[in-house]
Amino acid sequence: MTNSNPKKYFRVKNFNTYQPMRHGKYAPWIRLYASWNNDWAIGQLVDSHKAHFIGLLLIAHATDNKIPWDSGWIKRQIQAKSNVKLDVFEKLGLIEILDNNDEKIEKQNDLEKRGEEKRKDIENKNTQNEKHDDNQMLNFYKNTYKKKFGTDVLIKLEKDRKLLKEAVDLYGEEKTKELIAAFFDMNDAWVNNNGRGVNIFHSQLNKLDAVNTKAHDPYGGVVL
Repeated sequence: MTNSNPKKYFRVKNFNTYQPMRHGKYAPWIRLYASWNNDWAIGQLVDSHKAHFIGLLLIAHATDNKIPWDSGWIKRQIQAKSNVKLDVFEKLGLIEILDNNDEKIEKQNDLEKRGEEKRKDIENKNTQNEKHDDNQMLNFYKNTYKKKFGTDVLIKLEKDRKLLKEAVDLYGEEKTKELIAAFFDMNDAWVNNNGRGVNIFHSQLNKLDAVNTKAHDPYGGVVL
């Protein structure tokens, strides 16, 4: 019996010729051309080895052509009665050992894939956190408006959330809240005529900031 080494793997050479593609995916079956038996290496096999090799093709399909060098396991998988001689297939060039470089490449690809998944996960979490923070300011705007005017303000969700985020990025959360309160107390004919929506608030930021700055001295005290 061929010695088994479960940490050692091999692959069927030129397996792509046995595994067709359908609509961009591998078909659930393998194909065996009529000329298969004319191959010199296949011709060197005894009948039982030919049957075993066809069994290897089925295993290769199921394992993405990375097969453990374990003749006992393979024998059970293909339900063979006689022992599977892997060394015979290797000597004839029908299979080849996957060396450490192949495994390193696979591990590196796996690490890169995990790293990409982790990066996307972090980006998604950051996006969710940013939207949560943006929603807090939007809710503050809506709640303050309702307390002031007794009605609900018309909100364009994504657009208004973005406008408020720009205000927060420029002035910070606390000052943005002060500017919102000042905007609702603002007595301006143009503002009164156009309403107190977030877009109008955003258009008045420079004016509101100037008024808010003049209302306080450099030491934080209110100018009387």
